[in-house]
Amino acid sequence: MTSRYRARGHHAVIARPTQEVRGNDDCHFRYLAAPSFIGIGRPGRSDVSERIDELWEERGPAPRRHWRMILADTGPLYAAADASDGHHEEASAFFRQNREPVLVPVTVLPEVCYFIGRELGPEAEIRFMRSFLQGELLLEPVTDGDLPRCVELMQQYAGVLLGLVDASVIALAERLNIVRILTP
Repeated sequence: MTSRYRARGHHAVIARPTQEVRGNDDCHFRYLAAPSFIGIGRPGRSDVSERIDELWEERGPAPRRHWRMILADTGPLYAAADASDGHHEEASAFFRQNREPVLVPVTVLPEVCYFIGRELGPEAEIRFMRSFLQGELLLEPVTDGDLPRCVELMQQYAGVLLGLVDASVIALAERLNIVRILTP
């Protein structure tokens, strides 16, 4: 069964909540556990964060295709946090089963925090933020070089009201060569 969280636009690979994740010899990172903000938790902090930091340093100026990394949009992150959301079960199942790094664009962070804080309260927002501190989710900056592409996308898709957050998700996916986007 395919998840409603799928690749958007020209990004082709689909993330499925029921997909079985298998490691392989050319895997350059350790698998992450499910984020604690969905109530699953994770015992302590391992060497995952240090290894991911090494990966960012290795990445250098010419990014490789990050087949195993997933770039997250606002919808699935909020749905995983809010048990009353219509897509909570599906989103939380994805995060429970996923063992691949999930990057969150810095532009997505305040949007998710706003919705979580407004709908679920400050404790839920703090819990969500702790998932970054514990290395369960990874924050990816939007660079000065991404901004012209964001503006270009916003102009190109002005008719469908593509805003900065969605444009930055696309721009980051292009820059980082990430082919899987977790989005509604």
